[in-house]
Amino acid sequence: MEDIQGLVKFYESPLGQRVVKNLPEVVQNTQQTGVQMDQKAALDVLRSMLAEYPELKQMLPPEPGAGPASWAGPGAGAPPQPPAPPSPQGAAPPK
Repeated sequence: MEDIQGLVKFYESPLGQRVVKNLPEVVQNTQQTGVQMDQKAALDVLRSMLAEYPELKQMLPPEPGAGPASWAGPGAGAPPQPPAPPSPQGAAPPK
């Protein structure tokens, strides 16, 4: 009960009200930053695989600072789309 009363007191305070007001923006910014970090990490991993899988080059956007003209992938200028999964209709029936 003491913890609940402390929380109520906090959220009724000016600081608690600022937290409630600003928390949605903080969460949104945190999520956007996380997505950007994930995308950068994924692109870094894919770029590290280019020597073994050169066909990846056409699917990757240019490295930062390389300029947009260096990427001639599908829909050049648009972000790359992941390949579609194979259609089960064309798959051979299991044996």
